[in-house]
Amino acid sequence: MLVTVGAQTYAWSVGEVREVLRPQPLTAVPRAPAFVLGLMNVRGLVVTVLDLPALLAGETQHHSSAPPAIQGDDADPTRDAVIANRRAGLGASVVLLEHRGRAVGVTVDAVLGVVPLDEARDGDPMVRHGTPRQIAGRDVIGLEADRLLAPVMLMAEEER
Repeated sequence: MLVTVGAQTYAWSVGEVREVLRPQPLTAVPRAPAFVLGLMNVRGLVVTVLDLPALLAGETQHHSSAPPAIQGDDADPTRDAVIANRRAGLGASVVLLEHRGRAVGVTVDAVLGVVPLDEARDGDPMVRHGTPRQIAGRDVIGLEADRLLAPVMLMAEEER
């Protein structure tokens, strides 16, 4: 499945994707790291929604104090506006990924669709994390749900 974040195209294996949702109102999580946009109700299931651009930019470090989005005077207004737009669902979709039996949502700018990979034509049909390749005439970087989400989920467990 191909998605875009900014000008970059990324791919997940469809086996890691539960579904794609239109953005819905999110419930804020007090004192959550900056990459946690909030919680979303998906047919009675509470799903954590993460900011994929922040995850990809490496903004998953543990915060020893409150993240900038809730620190008040120290907040970055541009970043806060981007997060507010994502929370409001402006120009974004939420991809529900499967991570160790749990659904986790990540925001993307657009879902381009599902493209079948042919081993004979594409060489290696697997999507590998961080590996660039050509898919459907696009420069694409592979993402794996476990490799993307494991550090985040581990951090959440440590904070409990």
